Amino acid sequence: MPFINERIPEADKASIKSIQYPVGHSHDLSMWTVDREKAAFLVLTARYRDSPSELYFVLSILGKRYQVMLKQEIHLSDSGEAYEYFLESISGEGEAATEAVRQTLKEALAVFAGFYGTAKVASVKFRF
Repeated sequence: MPFINERIPEADKASIKSIQYPVGHSHDLSMWTVDREKAAFLVLTARYRDSPSELYFVLSILGKRYQVMLKQEIHLSDSGEAYEYFLESISGEGEAATEAVRQTLKEALAVFAGFYGTAKVASVKFRF
């Protein structure tokens, strides 16, 4: 089963209770992008009003969590919204992010794109 966007089921909310937020911010953790077969999820933890293109996430893969900071650009066209993601930083629990972690992040972001948007997603590009 690929990644999907959904409301976090009550049964799964305990697993994300310990997520750390960026300093001075908390975000409503009611939605996530999840792939249950891979035991992976991506959850948006912050987006600041003063810099809405900066996105902060937690990516979890098989119970290992990674703090992710991205910049997002959205370009509008007649065919919909074109998303472009630039990786600013990714840090794990005592280990560097491998290419497999980056690939899982890309798969999750491809589905996350447009999660909160109002137009059709025309494309998703990664600059990492």
